[in-house]
Amino acid sequence: MGESSDSVAALLRDLDCLRVELVYWDDVSGADRVLDFMTAAVAADEVMSAQRREDDEAARFHAGVLRRHVKSACLPRLDLRR
Repeated sequence: MGESSDSVAALLRDLDCLRVELVYWDDVSGADRVLDFMTAAVAADEVMSAQRREDDEAARFHAGVLRRHVKSACLPRLDLRR
């Protein structure tokens, strides 16, 4: 893992702690959003890695994953428990 990947790994550990706490407090919607941001962080790291390798196809693929998960994390969620 490179320097960037180590930073992403640290971010993922912190976000996972937040996700676990949200589940503990029964905020499943919030935990889902955190999971989307975790996936987006990994995708962003993969975009950077693909760009360094000059792999345009992989960069486009991971950029699409990044966009989808950021969009999903930012969309309003329906609370079906009410």
